[in-house]
Amino acid sequence: MLLITIVSANIRFYQEQITIRLILPDTIEVGGLYFFKNESNHPSSSAIFYPFPTDSGLSQAHKISVFSVSHKKNIQFTQKENGIEWFYLLKASSSDTVEVIYRQISKSFSGRYIVTTTHFWDQPLDSAKFFLICPPTAVLTFWSFPADTVYIYKDTLVYYASFSNFMPKQDVLFSWNISHKPFFHKIKAK
Repeated sequence: MLLITIVSANIRFYQEQITIRLILPDTIEVGGLYFFKNESNHPSSSAIFYPFPTDSGLSQAHKISVFSVSHKKNIQFTQKENGIEWFYLLKASSSDTVEVIYRQISKSFSGRYIVTTTHFWDQPLDSAKFFLICPPTAVLTFWSFPADTVYIYKDTLVYYASFSNFMPKQDVLFSWNISHKPFFHKIKAK
């Protein structure tokens, strides 16, 4: 989740789609799509800070990329102690989708994705979608959001949760164990 320092109040962050992928034994990859729009008739700019969880069991974020999907180009960012920051400009009456990807190593087989920064803007997201993807030998032991659906896709187990009017009170928390045998081998794919 993004913490936005608004230089121009015309830029609106209104939707996110987050994919959290467990890469065994101990890596978490987060891929987020963040949807912005400029609702004014003038170009608008904003400084955006993207925080990374700094829990004691998590490594510093690495393999970080920020990409403008709409403009098909990388966005330059500055690495900070607990996140990244970039300057963002949107043309008048336009929209953009920004993709952020990063990885962290977990020493405790648990992770966190920050969503509580929504409260800093005093405005909920129109929608938020979360996919937590587990390989066959990862057993999800905790996920703080209730799954709307759980399904098998290409030899992975996918937990999906969606929300509207999203203003959470807690971050996304999850933990897993490793099994020597695929735990969903008896579940039939649709």
